[in-house]
Amino acid sequence: MAEKAPGASVWEAALLELLESHAADEADSEASYAELSSQVGAGDIKFLMDLILDDERRHHRWMAQLADSVRTLSGDALSPPIPSLGRIANPAALLHASRQFLAVERSDAKKLRHLLRELRDVEDTTLWAVLVRMMLADTTKHIEILRFIEMRAKQAEKPPR
Repeated sequence: MAEKAPGASVWEAALLELLESHAADEADSEASYAELSSQVGAGDIKFLMDLILDDERRHHRWMAQLADSVRTLSGDALSPPIPSLGRIANPAALLHASRQFLAVERSDAKKLRHLLRELRDVEDTTLWAVLVRMMLADTTKHIEILRFIEMRAKQAEKPPR
């Protein structure tokens, strides 16, 4: 159990405990994936295990950054590794760019779905369809991020009351 930081609220302490518990679980998963990857032998399975391992490492890093960010709420750290929402310098330009990127990502998703249909015949003999599905999942993630950026840019364009 995480020690409650001196200035932490009950919610902050509970959230920090949850994040640290999850980070410990991520570390265990990371070690297990690394061990399996080193022992599996088959190149295709090792390739896929290493992709998962990369994600697990990133998730572990994010959990640590989230925990450090919570610690800053209670004054236990100087600056959060995950920044708070800030002032957008040029909201109109950001809104325009985010909408352009959204169009690109949505087009990419459409092309990836088409590519998946083309790969049906080799789905049982190659990793290609798995990789394209992963790219499609990443594209969905990119769209989610860009939608958030678009929303922030729209909010920043509104004049203050």
